[in-house]
Amino acid sequence: MFLNFFLKKKIILIVILISFLFSLAISKYNLDNHDKYNITSDGVEYHQMIKADPYRYLSDGYAIKEDLKNGKDFFSTGNSYTKYLPSRIAAAYYYFFDKDLFNNFIDKKINIGIHFPYLVVQNIFYFFAVLHLYSSLIKIFKKSICFFIVSFLCVEPTINQYHGTFWHESYSFSFQVILISLILRVSLLRMPFNISNFFFIGFFLGLLAAQKQYVIFYIVFILIYLFITLKEKNFYKFFIVILGYLIVQLFIGYNNKIRSGIFYVLPSDTKFALHMDLVEQVISKKLNITQKEFKIEEGKIVSHWIRDNLILYDKKKISSLKNIEYMDYREAIIAEKDKLKFDDYIKNRTLNYFFENPNIFFKHIIVKSIHVLLLNPFHIYSDHNFSSGKYYHTTAIHDKLIPYRIIYSFFIYIICIVGFGVMLKEKIYNVILFFLLSSFYFYIFISWHGNTRYFVPVLIYLSLPFGFGANLILDSFKNYKSTSNN
Repeated sequence: MFLNFFLKKKIILIVILISFLFSLAISKYNLDNHDKYNITSDGVEYHQMIKADPYRYLSDGYAIKEDLKNGKDFFSTGNSYTKYLPSRIAAAYYYFFDKDLFNNFIDKKINIGIHFPYLVVQNIFYFFAVLHLYSSLIKIFKKSICFFIVSFLCVEPTINQYHGTFWHESYSFSFQVILISLILRVSLLRMPFNISNFFFIGFFLGLLAAQKQYVIFYIVFILIYLFITLKEKNFYKFFIVILGYLIVQLFIGYNNKIRSGIFYVLPSDTKFALHMDLVEQVISKKLNITQKEFKIEEGKIVSHWIRDNLILYDKKKISSLKNIEYMDYREAIIAEKDKLKFDDYIKNRTLNYFFENPNIFFKHIIVKSIHVLLLNPFHIYSDHNFSSGKYYHTTAIHDKLIPYRIIYSFFIYIICIVGFGVMLKEKIYNVILFFLLSSFYFYIFISWHGNTRYFVPVLIYLSLPFGFGANLILDSFKNYKSTSNN
């Protein structure tokens, strides 16, 4: 009675609104307490919130903004290094709000107190996406299940910690939530054919791939799902999805073509990410050397490749370094075309290492794939309070939080398993297929890394079985209470 009363009173909308306001408050808290510089024990100054990936995206965005203000054509801006969309989102913020990330390009001191509107927009977009999903779910499932699915997306801390900071995850989650809404809408609701629904499925798939480069093949899984579930398998529908997707990818490719002279879609870090995050760990351990030593040895090999291929690079920049690592050479290469050749060379070296050492790579990946399942609702806490993740993992606080993370992960997974059983029992096979295909895709492409942050996109899809599981648990509790009273 109590739950039904609140459901009739639009409690789901109230949950979304309160969660949005709470997320804004967290964003303000983060800025008030961590939008500042700190100094490591080694005397190195760093910004508590804007470092590592956030620094790269925001600084690239600011560089684009400066280029535009100086009259440079948009398609000539940017770089080949990393994800396309995060830096463009930052550029749009700095350009339209007329904000400067740095006091100047020489000191590159980050200006304090300029980013609250950035986080406000980020929060609005995510909770609007959740509201859009609710508008679809309410036509498919009963209200109590919708309540738990939406509540999970609104309050689950592993997901929602990112809305109040500068990591690129928040927009990725928003695109995922919108896609769930659109895909379930066309596959489960018997509605007249609507071109816009299918077009925006492709369009947001393209945006998601621009935000997270490994998502580029997710469209294949979605097309398979639509082919299986759509009753009218009209080729026109699939063409519209592909068209929406290609518009985004061709835009990116054209931007890269104008800037570098080469048409390509995937950023460079897709070619050397495995080398940096996997090969370095595995091969350095095999050779019984540090990762630093391995990178220096790779630098020696790269130097020969650069000489043999007549690659032009900044020799003064290299000569000023004591221990030259292989990525130092990439940074010193002058022409973007030559940087792309370097990326292909590193990719080939990565493949050679895999073929020569399949067993040790397989064992390493299995261990990492298990570790990545451990949820981490404390990532942003550690990111704001420690200079780096590498340092944080050596602290007692990291070890102290592990038991809490294990208990929390177990709690979430148990509810999802229960919910999956309910979905099977009720024969909601279309939703099950979508959940399994999407979860598998987002897990299999990141599991090798072992970074628990990369697993969070899977949680977006886990919201579906969680909603069914939490609803069954609540119903069971109500029935037990009713029986006890009788």
